[in-house]
Amino acid sequence: MKHNRLSTKLMAALLAVLMLTLPACSGSGDSTDTTAAPSTQSTGETTAPVETGPALDQYGREIVEADLPDVKFEGETFTVHTRGNVEKYEWLAEEVTGEALNDAIYKRNNTIEEKYGITLNIVAQGTWSDYNSTTLPQLQASIQANTGAYDLIAGYSSPFANMATTGMLYDLNTLEHIDFDKPWWWQSFNEATEIHGVNYFGLGALSLSAIYSMSCVFFNPALMEEVNTGVDPYQLVLDGKWTWDKMTELSTNANMEMDGDNVMGAGDRWGTVFFSGANIPNMYGVASGEMLSTRDEDGTPVINVNVEKMGTVIDNMIKLIYGNEYTYVASQNDARKMFIDNKALFHSEWLYYAQTQIAPTVEAYGVLPVPKMNEAQENYATWIQGGMHIYSIPIDVKDLERASILTEAFAAETYASLLPAYYEVILKARYFADEASSQMMDIMYDSVSFDFARFYDGQIGIQTTIKDSVTAQQNTFASSFAAFKKVYDKKLTTFLGKVETNAG
Repeated sequence: MKHNRLSTKLMAALLAVLMLTLPACSGSGDSTDTTAAPSTQSTGETTAPVETGPALDQYGREIVEADLPDVKFEGETFTVHTRGNVEKYEWLAEEVTGEALNDAIYKRNNTIEEKYGITLNIVAQGTWSDYNSTTLPQLQASIQANTGAYDLIAGYSSPFANMATTGMLYDLNTLEHIDFDKPWWWQSFNEATEIHGVNYFGLGALSLSAIYSMSCVFFNPALMEEVNTGVDPYQLVLDGKWTWDKMTELSTNANMEMDGDNVMGAGDRWGTVFFSGANIPNMYGVASGEMLSTRDEDGTPVINVNVEKMGTVIDNMIKLIYGNEYTYVASQNDARKMFIDNKALFHSEWLYYAQTQIAPTVEAYGVLPVPKMNEAQENYATWIQGGMHIYSIPIDVKDLERASILTEAFAAETYASLLPAYYEVILKARYFADEASSQMMDIMYDSVSFDFARFYDGQIGIQTTIKDSVTAQQNTFASSFAAFKKVYDKKLTTFLGKVETNAG
């Protein structure tokens, strides 16, 4: 599994945020060069100076500068279109408020505005529920009308991926000032989603939403100790023993009838609570490590599913979610409430939930990666929920060079200042203050899995077929896949053709 170059060194600097509360240096305020000169001994021999590596920032990452021209845009406006109701998590900060994320965003924005002489304008439209039906058609109409309204689009990834076939976006690989080899871009995403060198979408430091959309398992530490005394779930993860069967095993002692009706239900305590719908099968399907696509010798994406292994994955998912007496399936809101109310030992979600609901209401909780299917599986695999933002430059942009320069500049500055503040200060220190949970987050980040067929599932549909088998609690995947394999292949071929037709 490829590691994510975006912040491997950042993640290795566990709890570096704790050092942020200390003075930047000790001793006097005088600046003195203390580098030792080569020493000459009485024998006349000279000791060579100690070699030093590249300069590192306070998080242990190599300091990398953007290769951008020194230009000023004389007060021009740079307009970013983003999804509504989450703009405050990546772009919108109108003043310093004392809230860590807001102030980090404000500082990032102000730094780029002053450096390049621009005014940043944020347009936030729609929500997750109406993005596909309302916001995306409005965006398309704006681009088709050649309004030049937007310089950069932070697209809601699930529906926005459809834009790859429209010819309305620039191929970011062709833009002089977008450098996907820099650490502020997520190279594994680019490699997984590009089509013969064409890539309309960028994912990286700008996409804080990709971090808070990482799937995970929350657990109740007090309840864990009560029903599984002495068990350390963090060590299970580190030892590679955190599996679907282990989660079920740890759930067995947690059930308790609490509402007095002598029937286990929503008012009682459960070992594991899942919410219904597509997200849990998608989450655990990725966690199994099974991929849906690969590349042929020419680098073309092809459907490549091990049907027998996927059948086993689906059988095990059905057993995990529906097939034991220690698991309860509820609506998403009810599942969340049960965990908050201490009525579940485990709850599968994504990190955004910690920011918005758990942290304000739950005194203590822990976070784990989604478990492996079994111990034979080499690595954990983390699914990023489709709510993340992917970045594109529309074909009607008024000044392409300016747009590419500023996109790269914002990405580089986000990597330098905002990403560490978000990951270390806000997530680790504020929402996951214990060192073990912070380490789990690093494991999750480094195990994020991208798959062409999953990312473009709206155009191909295999992941939907898997989900349908799981939620129906009837494993018909082998027959369904056999029946629709030619359909999947045709959809993929048609999709690739449209992308390549519009690439010119």
